[in-house]
Amino acid sequence: MSERDIARRLIQHYHTRDPFSLASLTGREIITRPLKGVRGFYQYFKRNHLIYLSDNLDHISKKFVCAHELAHSFLHCDINAVYLDSQTNFIAQKFEIQADRFAADFLISDADVNEYATWPMDKLSRMWGIREEAIKYRLQHAQIELRV
Repeated sequence: MSERDIARRLIQHYHTRDPFSLASLTGREIITRPLKGVRGFYQYFKRNHLIYLSDNLDHISKKFVCAHELAHSFLHCDINAVYLDSQTNFIAQKFEIQADRFAADFLISDADVNEYATWPMDKLSRMWGIREEAIKYRLQHAQIELRV
């Protein structure tokens, strides 16, 4: 199942696009702490799903980082990305792209895409707190009717 399918099923089942609500509803614990060099990370430890968020993020960035880390918890819960990055030669880029795409699908509705599809990419990125590549993916995979 793709990251897009998983995001849509979660939205449909839990009736939310709020990553903090979804975390609570699915038993993920959010921990906000000072983090050096990272905005957030996901850890599965002793049957606990833990999402760490940097305490210096603004609310918009925090939403995206939370959704991104939720993606890891649903898509890659058995993979220790911190270990992969620091102790192996494995490139975790594939997992990061999937998590960004999940976050974009989860946070941006088709109605939002329809309303803002003609806006410049950098403006959408700032408004939604989502990387431009993930927004491009979301725009390409939306079911929209562009107004002319």
